[in-house]
Amino acid sequence: MKKLLIIASIALVAVGGSGRLQLFPGSDVDLLILLPDGSQVAYGKQLERFVGLLWDIGLEVGHSVRTLAECLAEASNITVQTNLLEARFLTGNRALAGEMERAVRRQLNLREFFEAKQLEQQQRYARFHDTASLDRTLLTRLPAALDARPSLDLPASPPGARPPRGRAAVGGGGVRDARERCRRGTS
Repeated sequence: MKKLLIIASIALVAVGGSGRLQLFPGSDVDLLILLPDGSQVAYGKQLERFVGLLWDIGLEVGHSVRTLAECLAEASNITVQTNLLEARFLTGNRALAGEMERAVRRQLNLREFFEAKQLEQQQRYARFHDTASLDRTLLTRLPAALDARPSLDLPASPPGARPPRGRAAVGGGGVRDARERCRRGTS
């Protein structure tokens, strides 16, 4: 069992619904295994056994194994960027996970982020003909669910944001209010 312990230099990070603590029944567990630069080869076999163990105990795991540099390069994709913004440290190298969080937030342009999220949502709505498709089983992909649960579409607290006021403070507001706050330069 000692061979399967998370190595102190690696950070295990929850992303996606796992990172937001919003797992729906039947959801997989999305994990980022964050490695120090240049260590992919060194930890390859141990990580393979670790992910295999997670499957063996019955977890459906969606995982990625990346260095900090790889995370930042992939963050040009809005979905990856959102996952990294919502990432939640689980165990291992807390300093490495913190470094990733700070680096992702440093390279974030809030205006571009919200505009990209708006476009992503419009494309999702168009794919479902502006309605919730009954053919889809994943609630997180339904436009109606996104309106009701804006946190599925946007990170809970954008970097540099002040504590919310008014409707947003009690969970209201959603995407439209976030866009308006972005335009006004407030949070």
